Amino acid sequence: MNNTTKSKILISIISILLITNVVMMIFYFKKDNRPPEQSHKPGFTERLKKEVKFDSTQMAIFDKKKKAHWDRMRSLFDEITTTKEHFYQLVYDTALTDSLLESKAVVIGERQKELDLQVFRYFKDVRRLCRPGQLASYDSLLPAIVKRMTELPGKK
Repeated sequence: MNNTTKSKILISIISILLITNVVMMIFYFKKDNRPPEQSHKPGFTERLKKEVKFDSTQMAIFDKKKKAHWDRMRSLFDEITTTKEHFYQLVYDTALTDSLLESKAVVIGERQKELDLQVFRYFKDVRRLCRPGQLASYDSLLPAIVKRMTELPGKK
């Protein structure tokens, strides 16, 4: 495989990661202007209470885990934002080489990987709070939560 083919493959992979990350950031930070009765979808916390039937003890532990998780996630989002801002500043660099561009793009992928691993660990950690009778409900809840995190805004 020659360097041009490798570069095209790497740029394609980086583009996919970038688009996915931008979509996720839009999803998380989008303000919904529709009236509350039309726009409200039960979130993870509400669904744990209603569908998985977490009790007050489980919810207290979950709330602590949720706060710690979002503190870490904010930090990761900030890192990704900063990394991308630096990456796109390279547009103005007339001496930019493909190898430098690719190495900077790899950093974006690494940050995205950290974010996805953090979310994965969070879901596993919350799953450990479930009693045996709650596991099936929790497990059936996750695909919808993941779909909600990854779908394009405005798409139903």
